[in-house]
Amino acid sequence: MHILKVLPSLTLCILLFSCSRGGPLTPLDSFNEIRSAAERSDSEAILKNLSAASLAKIDSLDLMIKQMRDDQKITLANLYNCTPGRLNSMKRADYVSLYFSVKHSGTDLGAVFRDQVVTVDVEGRRALVRTAGGIELGFVREGPYWKLDISDL
Repeated sequence: MHILKVLPSLTLCILLFSCSRGGPLTPLDSFNEIRSAAERSDSEAILKNLSAASLAKIDSLDLMIKQMRDDQKITLANLYNCTPGRLNSMKRADYVSLYFSVKHSGTDLGAVFRDQVVTVDVEGRRALVRTAGGIELGFVREGPYWKLDISDL
């Protein structure tokens, strides 16, 4: 009889956890989630779709900036149109916001996600998404989910 009282609650918990969404299951899903987050300027949502190697890159950039001399920080702050003080207190989401808004090699990453996807090539745990603008973005599979890999950008 005691088990009969617990069974409905246990069944409900299992259903809730099995229906919860954990992340993008295809590279295209990941691209579209990042596109949507970029449109909303939601750096936290973009951050959730970045690979572990990308997060490590952001962390190493943060460490490097914190070790810079003041004159170097001023130069960098001018380049990124922010204050040196902001560079000292940036978090991962701030770096993502900066990375998606600043032009690298003539284009900003945010603009890339406004393009249409032309092809998605998957090879094992890696994928390459090509946009109509000719940009190629690498994605990696981490567990069951696909993440954008900016570690080599």
